[in-house]
Amino acid sequence: MFTGALAVYGREIDAAFFPAAACAHAVRGEIDVPWSVLAASAERAVPGARVLTLSAPEDDGASAWALVEVSPRDYRHVFLDPRDGHARGIAPFRTPHRFLRDLHRDWLLGENVGLTIVTSLVLALAISIVSGLVFWSRKGAGDGARRYHRVASLVVLPFLLVVVVTGAWYWGENLAGLLEVRPSGAIPTLDHASLARVRRHDETMPIDTLVSHAQSVFPELEIHLVAMPTPRRAVFSVAGHADENGLVRELANQVFVHPYTGDVIEVRRARDLGPLAWWEHVVDAIHFGTWGGAVTRALWTLLGIASAALPLTGWIVRRRRVRGSRASAARNTLGER
Repeated sequence: MFTGALAVYGREIDAAFFPAAACAHAVRGEIDVPWSVLAASAERAVPGARVLTLSAPEDDGASAWALVEVSPRDYRHVFLDPRDGHARGIAPFRTPHRFLRDLHRDWLLGENVGLTIVTSLVLALAISIVSGLVFWSRKGAGDGARRYHRVASLVVLPFLLVVVVTGAWYWGENLAGLLEVRPSGAIPTLDHASLARVRRHDETMPIDTLVSHAQSVFPELEIHLVAMPTPRRAVFSVAGHADENGLVRELANQVFVHPYTGDVIEVRRARDLGPLAWWEHVVDAIHFGTWGGAVTRALWTLLGIASAALPLTGWIVRRRRVRGSRASAARNTLGER
């Protein structure tokens, strides 16, 4: 719970450790140069690396960035100026933000093991909520620890219910993923010859050409993210926001393009999503409290920290109660002598 509360401000924490992650004049989602300029700057910043992903600034005052692969399973983040594309700095793949998200998500044990364990704990949280409500009592205010525990439990209850609902979804989503079932549909694939070219890292069509092809079939899309083909995800794709409400994540709007022919393979629009697929793309905003901007981010952080403190105050209350019961039993025993 505590790691999730901190992860809400992960980008700000990254900027504290890596000043290049911040860019005072940046505007969320806006870049003033072609995507190819960002890619070229990232490759110059890390010689020999391959660009995997390019992103426009994710918030006002944040740098654009590129994720590059130096060698198999060795990645770097390159922070880029969205105005002229020059590289502002380099960071490891596991920045503080990434570390907090991974620790919160799967205890750094990976999706197959860690994510399964973490999401299964939602059952323990649900049992804890029910038992707390059953045994919650209005008798006596008690000492400071007990008063805090009782009041904080009621205050964070709606938040914990949100965590249970979203956590249960993540558990089901993880199970569905293991069974290769995805509400939004699987990522398109390529023919065998094209897949072989991707594995060889053959040069694709120019990035700006591919982006132009994607934009031509989805002109209202504000492209914020560009993903290059990889052996695991062989298509070129762009993602961003269009005319939907701001609650869904950018991946709700995507265009998949053949990296070598430029043919548009598939277009996905947020407004066409079914209920289950829509929920898949909004659950992160609800779980991390980003759905309401700065106010809900701050509220979610405070509620998360308060929730993380409940087991400690509960242990203190229980310990004092047990000690009090023992002292009372000892006094009764002495009185009977």
